[in-house]
Amino acid sequence: MYSLQKYKGQRTKHICPQCEVQNKFTLYVDENEMPLNNLVGRCDREQKCGYHYPPKAFFQNNPTYENNTQQFAKPKPIISKPISYMDKSILTVSVDNNLQNNFRDFMYQKFGKKSTDLAFSRYSIGTSDHWKGATIFWQIDSLNRIRTGKVMLYGIDGKRVKKPRAFIQWMHKVKQLKNFNLEQCFFGEHLLRNNDRPVAICESEKTAIIMSICFTNLIWLATGGLSNLNEKNLLKLKDRKVVLFPDNGCFEKWNSKISQIRNPNISISSLLESSSINNDLSSGYDLADWVLGYN
Repeated sequence: MYSLQKYKGQRTKHICPQCEVQNKFTLYVDENEMPLNNLVGRCDREQKCGYHYPPKAFFQNNPTYENNTQQFAKPKPIISKPISYMDKSILTVSVDNNLQNNFRDFMYQKFGKKSTDLAFSRYSIGTSDHWKGATIFWQIDSLNRIRTGKVMLYGIDGKRVKKPRAFIQWMHKVKQLKNFNLEQCFFGEHLLRNNDRPVAICESEKTAIIMSICFTNLIWLATGGLSNLNEKNLLKLKDRKVVLFPDNGCFEKWNSKISQIRNPNISISSLLESSSINNDLSSGYDLADWVLGYN
């Protein structure tokens, strides 16, 4: 098992084999802190260099690999495209319009107008006419840059509309923005600015909003998908206490992810897994379902 070497001063930073800048390259090492190869690692200069050669790719390219003394050619240069951002005016229009929003109406019924409006304002939740009644969950990073928005259609019962198909789309595609290079961040990441409260992370944007109303002592973020629970996104939380709340049936997947990251400040809750033993909860049952179950 290989992982990026934990930072322990400049001795753990090296010259990048692509951009050749000193003290910017982190090697992949094994459990004994032994590097796999001096080409296998990641450059910190993600925008200007973008070099990342993971162990999986290395072994695929070198199936007869035996030891670190062998000589290997560098992988082809990696051209890193800059991250694209959306204009704030698009977000503002979506937040200010008075179109039907099924998810907002559901929240009004469950939590009242005042609490719902405060939560919607906090997360900059928008409304879309892409589908009647659709909601936009904007991804805003810690520097208040708009990565994109996720358009989703909910019914008035607060559940996603999945028939005859799943109604989900990205705002940069709705707006037909060409050559858009999306790099996702956590939903709610902008709330980290000037706020040192502990962080709770769930998967669904809907769940993060509901939990932010019920448990205000935490900053609630959402991954929006398991692929976003990665080292790059979690690195932004390295100095915070973080608790993960996977959906029922997803504990092992989430636990496997974070076990490779080696951050002692991150813990994972087995609340739903424990509850499922006694209550026979269905797979995919999440914190929002748990809270709403208590009415």
